[in-house]
Amino acid sequence: MAQDSSNHLTHFLVVENTQKEYLGGIRHWHNLKICFEENQIWVKDFTEEQIDSTEVKSIPYKNIYYANGNKLFLKGSLLPSRNLPSLLWSPIDRGLPVKLPSFNYNYFGVQEKINIQLIPADKEQEGYALMTDIELLGAYMTSAPAVRLQKLDWIIFKTSPVEADVNSELFTLPPAVANKDLAIIFGTPLLPVQGKVFWRKGNFLIPAGYDFDLHSLIEVLDKLINPQSSFIVVWNIDSTYFLLDKKEVQMLSISSFRLSTKV
Repeated sequence: MAQDSSNHLTHFLVVENTQKEYLGGIRHWHNLKICFEENQIWVKDFTEEQIDSTEVKSIPYKNIYYANGNKLFLKGSLLPSRNLPSLLWSPIDRGLPVKLPSFNYNYFGVQEKINIQLIPADKEQEGYALMTDIELLGAYMTSAPAVRLQKLDWIIFKTSPVEADVNSELFTLPPAVANKDLAIIFGTPLLPVQGKVFWRKGNFLIPAGYDFDLHSLIEVLDKLINPQSSFIVVWNIDSTYFLLDKKEVQMLSISSFRLSTKV
């Protein structure tokens, strides 16, 4: 998420230590600082866009304060709530381990699992990747100016991509499904070719217009499916997915297209 360079209030997000796992959805915002005070976790340095984002709104049991001098005010309130404590801050990606603690199984029920689902998104994003038929891409490539292909990468897959081997006590993961004889182009601006547009979240490609229903679990899910970060995980609207090997991604050019397709 892009940072806002304009002046804004300093906001603090406070949760109990027992809610630590819910911070996984904002751990990748490297501008944030974190500290631990007894049984509470403090996070600060949010941009205005971040503090009002879906990722923050989805964190339960939180308090959000803004600072005015040495006083903290609950967000939306004009009355001071508490004094600003003296805390030792560190970058959030250092303060939070990559592998977040497991959920409280008693809360979900011992026999329950979390179903991973894609739902309509409430916020628009810029398209990052385009999946299209090789024939449609080839028709465009015959007349495409070289400058239009700059800074774009692509991958062609004709056989079933590698399937994930995941055995998780927490998640119910959909089966990996395969497509064939397709190409995915990565980068912007997207080519003017008919196909399916995807948004990007880390190693995930998500169909445009959709998002995960549980934002805070994206990083954990990525570690389960793609522990070595060696694959691109492409999601379908029905919450199935397939994997593409990053080593097979190459720069898009007329020559690379001809060599890959032998056209």
